[in-house]
Amino acid sequence: MPSHKIHRAIDRALFGREYQYVHDLMDKSGAHLGPRHRKVGHDQETVLAIYAKSGGDLKALISAEAHLLADHEVSRSKKLLRELFKGKKPFKRKRR
Repeated sequence: MPSHKIHRAIDRALFGREYQYVHDLMDKSGAHLGPRHRKVGHDQETVLAIYAKSGGDLKALISAEAHLLADHEVSRSKKLLRELFKGKKPFKRKRR
């Protein structure tokens, strides 16, 4: 999963400012569910709720969508790497 630091960097690149409250709302279940936190709060319903809570701020909505996309792409990449290197350790560190 991308860290909040990454999510905020995406916000700055897109909007010139951060939407920390968007990421806090989307990841608030992380404290209880850990890595499985995306089962809750990572859907279109949450994105629309954030949009409504923000008073119709379109940039907040786009920030939430970018959050979903970034999380999805990181997960997809990890799954692809696991599939490609079944049982192998392609990034094994060399001992000194």
